[in-house]
Amino acid sequence: MKQQEITDALRRAFEANEADFSSIEDQVRTRQATARERLTRSGWNDQGDFHCLACPCPHFLQGGHEGRCRRGSCGHSLLSHDLPR
Repeated sequence: MKQQEITDALRRAFEANEADFSSIEDQVRTRQATARERLTRSGWNDQGDFHCLACPCPHFLQGGHEGRCRRGSCGHSLLSHDLPR
């Protein structure tokens, strides 16, 4: 769809969608910060890798089923991994 074909109604819908996704991203960042804090209080040593916050997976391996980590011992979603911003 060309930019000039976008109606005012579609523009407003895209803007509302963008706001919703931004809100979801804020919620995920908050949950990830809480997870990092919980792990740190429990003795976790953060090595700065992009690791899973739900299991000891050292980093996300792309290519798993439905966008999940391909590592057999993990299998968590990308959102469960502490990725760079």
